[in-house]
Amino acid sequence: MKKRIICGLLAAATAFTLTSCGDKKQAVTESNMEKGVVSYPIETDEKLTVWMNLPGQVSSVVSNYGETPFAKNLAEATGIEVEYIHPAQGQDSALNLLIASGDMPDIVKAYWHAENPNTLIEQNVIYNLNDFIDDYSPNYKKYLEENPDIKKQVTTDDGYNYVYPFLRAEKSLCATAGFMLRSDWLKEFGLEVPKTIADWDKVLEAFKTKCEAPFATNRYDMFAGGFGAFASEYVDNGTVKYGPIQPEYKELMKKLNEWFQKGYIDKNFAISDSKLMDSNILNGISGVTFGAGGGKMGTYLSAKAGESFDLAAAPYPSVSATEKGKYSGMEWQYTTLGCAITTACKNPQLAARYLDYGYSEEGMMFYNFGKEGESYDMVDGYPKYKAELTDATDGTPVSQKLTMNCLGSESGPFVQDKRYLEQYYGTDQQRDAIVQWSDNDFYDYKFPTVMLSAEEGSEYSSIMAEIKTYVDETFSNIIIGKTPVDEFDNYVETVKSMGIDQAMSILQAAYDRYQNK
Repeated sequence: MKKRIICGLLAAATAFTLTSCGDKKQAVTESNMEKGVVSYPIETDEKLTVWMNLPGQVSSVVSNYGETPFAKNLAEATGIEVEYIHPAQGQDSALNLLIASGDMPDIVKAYWHAENPNTLIEQNVIYNLNDFIDDYSPNYKKYLEENPDIKKQVTTDDGYNYVYPFLRAEKSLCATAGFMLRSDWLKEFGLEVPKTIADWDKVLEAFKTKCEAPFATNRYDMFAGGFGAFASEYVDNGTVKYGPIQPEYKELMKKLNEWFQKGYIDKNFAISDSKLMDSNILNGISGVTFGAGGGKMGTYLSAKAGESFDLAAAPYPSVSATEKGKYSGMEWQYTTLGCAITTACKNPQLAARYLDYGYSEEGMMFYNFGKEGESYDMVDGYPKYKAELTDATDGTPVSQKLTMNCLGSESGPFVQDKRYLEQYYGTDQQRDAIVQWSDNDFYDYKFPTVMLSAEEGSEYSSIMAEIKTYVDETFSNIIIGKTPVDEFDNYVETVKSMGIDQAMSILQAAYDRYQNK
């Protein structure tokens, strides 16, 4: 999980020069597509090209996503043949390189937070989709009308739609990672799953009698909510603030230093990698970690199946047992991932119809579960994956099987259904984790995905790059006692001298524009 989504929001926006889009509309080709028609499959001989990353889960099986059962069935369902184009694996700058090349496909699936869509529209790289959505995407249009909060997230400050997004249907799908701990140890000590910092004190004191260092994590910032603090930018009654310099954050640092001194935190936590933390949990060296419900909790439970080893998810900490936590690792329902139609597309109306499929009732079922009878069956009104897809005893990861046949566990231009996750998470412990990790009030404070101009993005990135390094270093130094917690006021003044107020004023202006959409 990304530690701070906002830090990368528009870092690459400086590559473009923002100008007013005004009332500009790109000229589009005439099309014989009938406006408002929603039936599939579409009768056409035209093909579309789609640029997208090849999902890592299937890269060892196929070299092109068009070879998967899902892609073949999607072409049959929509009536549209697609040629998939994949950038080199792990190429972070692939989208920038694609745009710079000028050799654009019809559709680009990517994370768009690093680009300024207004600029790309103005530079005639991608289409303003407003007219296409009105005339050729009735399903997506209906979804936006019924979900105004989502519409605000996927619309530019100038009111332009630029993407057919990947969306999570509900809050529980946005909370797939959090704290987990040895529940068999909790039972041994007669303790409950901790909610408050006082609860965590009791649990850690008990766990220390059984293991070398109770914690196997480096995500101690996620305890911020237990002090009413925030480890990132947040919104307080309409005002954007920087959490790590607020008074409550000092209390978090103070407690973490105390836990370090008591031996609850591994002395090498700052340099511990994922493999070492996994080993510590599986070998009983530690009893608490932070991670994903699938890749961590599911992996641990599977590896220790048949043993007394057990895990439980803990909610993000709150100040008191009667209230919910204010800070968590939850993401927005829109993560800035989606499909844009480029101006190289000769028939954008066809592309709009193709992309609209994922927001239809039929399309949402198909994207989430695949083809009925092949990858799932309807059982008492519930789309149940075939047993061969959710059974990993043959050595093939469930994630790979699912991604070959559907995109429920992946992403695309559709609305993700929680029923996929209920089955992907194969244990009661994992399903309970969804409940625990989503039971917080972070959405009341979480800073939204905003759009910065090129000038704003450049200035903000420049300021925050230095601040982030200093804040992270000070955080670690206070935990280990290298820097006294009493130096917090000096730390705050240093952060202010580095320009945090200007950075927050940039975000405030963007937030105000966002609210006025």
